Amino acid sequence: MTLSEELAWRGFINQSTFADIKELDEQTRTFYWGVDPSADSMTIGHLAPAMMIRHFMNHGYKAILLAGGATGMIGDPDGKKQERDLKSPEEISRNVDGLVAQYKTVLAGQDFDFV
Repeated sequence: MTLSEELAWRGFINQSTFADIKELDEQTRTFYWGVDPSADSMTIGHLAPAMMIRHFMNHGYKAILLAGGATGMIGDPDGKKQERDLKSPEEISRNVDGLVAQYKTVLAGQDFDFV
């Protein structure tokens, strides 16, 4: 099964920037995904992207995990009426370490870079 078929079959395709989603099958690429390190552990919201990432990696794509430093310090302001307390760089570093360790478990057997 090709990557485009796999993603469509599993319900991961809703919209695409490609004119034809089969372009995903023509060549492998490097991609990144961003993670908000405002907490030290994954949530259920991380699961679907992690599953999709695994499918890309299974088809030869190279993955880079990007942990947002400023985003993690500030946190998600959505719906908040007051500012959040800024997290220290040390706390963000610990959170990133925790998330990377969990992604290594979820993506066991796959190689990805971290920045």
